[in-house]
Amino acid sequence: LNGIAACCLDCLLGCLERWIEWFNKYAYAHVAIYGESFVQSAKNTWALLKSKGIDAWINDDLTGFALICGAVIGGFICAAIAGFMVTANDDLDDNLSTAFAFLGFFVGFYLCWTVLNTVASCVVAIFVCYAEEPQVMETNRSNEYYKLMAARQGISGADYDKQQKEEQMEQQQQANQ
Repeated sequence: LNGIAACCLDCLLGCLERWIEWFNKYAYAHVAIYGESFVQSAKNTWALLKSKGIDAWINDDLTGFALICGAVIGGFICAAIAGFMVTANDDLDDNLSTAFAFLGFFVGFYLCWTVLNTVASCVVAIFVCYAEEPQVMETNRSNEYYKLMAARQGISGADYDKQQKEEQMEQQQQANQ
């Protein structure tokens, strides 16, 4: 009986995994960038990201957390403004300030989240474009490309910048000699 349940669970998880591979935001980005059909894009995109090793970057992508924090901050700012506006108005009951603050939070959060989702879309597009043709990024945005390459090797952006400055100083010293 436990074997049957484990088999059913394994089957359901396998189906879920295939759905995730087919219906993901990277496939939508591939459609928008290259104009292919969704089915073709869904087939190609996840395999492409996995083959280039970018699926690990996707798992470690922290932009979503940063964007949600920004939206929460925007919500709190709007809640404070709404609460202040109600308490400053003598005609309204002070008990309404809490209700208006909650409403202000949700409106501010939603508006900030909507605007900040453009940043998340840009990150998705960068992942897809980089996976498809990394040499284009190397040609057009070489500094960012080399930072990504350094990150793949486990070097942080700050350490990479420090290395670059040290190399430039060494080159200048050699040129002056």
